[in-house]
Amino acid sequence: MRLISKQQKPNGYTEVRLQDLWNPEKVWVITRSPDHKYYWNQLIGGHLFYSKSAKGTAQHIRLAMSLQAWEWRRLWSDDKAVRATQGRCEGTNSNLEALAMVGTERPQEPTRGSLRAG
Repeated sequence: MRLISKQQKPNGYTEVRLQDLWNPEKVWVITRSPDHKYYWNQLIGGHLFYSKSAKGTAQHIRLAMSLQAWEWRRLWSDDKAVRATQGRCEGTNSNLEALAMVGTERPQEPTRGSLRAG
């Protein structure tokens, strides 16, 4: 999944849009309420597919979208550091790069030479 946008709504809701892996025309819209309830819908060809967003647990949505636990945490961890308005993210480059790489690479395991004896 590739992060398209992340928006903080004035009512406290956070909306994340992820592009589908197999169908580039499909965008998953995940919304988190201020009390951490999750809702999802699909945006296909610029139109919401379902008239009402479905409610689901964080784990259910994460597994349905084939996201690893670290990818899911990264999606929601920078709410205060990164604000997205009208599809454009504002924040530090490191936060933007981290959000843009959701689903594109895995964290690297430390190699034997990179570990220092302490």
